[in-house]
Amino acid sequence: MPRNNRFAEMQAKAEALDLQARAIQQCRAEIRRLGQRIREADDDDLYERAELVLPDGRTARINSIDRLIANREALSAIAEALAGCIHHRYPSPSHGNPVGYLVL
Repeated sequence: MPRNNRFAEMQAKAEALDLQARAIQQCRAEIRRLGQRIREADDDDLYERAELVLPDGRTARINSIDRLIANREALSAIAEALAGCIHHRYPSPSHGNPVGYLVL
């Protein structure tokens, strides 16, 4: 019986490690997407804020899911600020511009 219990414990631990690794990969991917959005915005202030959160946007040395989540949340807040800026630059159709593009 002890071998069966040990096997089940080892299997459960392996599954937990696999889930954690997938969560880390997913979080890193989300951070990359947020960083890309911020870079593409060409807004120096937002870019500098993102650099303070995560210098050079690199996550390879971060192995803590908690730290990755904190970085993702901080970058999400910056991206939300970006969305607010875009809203002001590109009025919605309800503001008299039927296609929602910037009118020059």
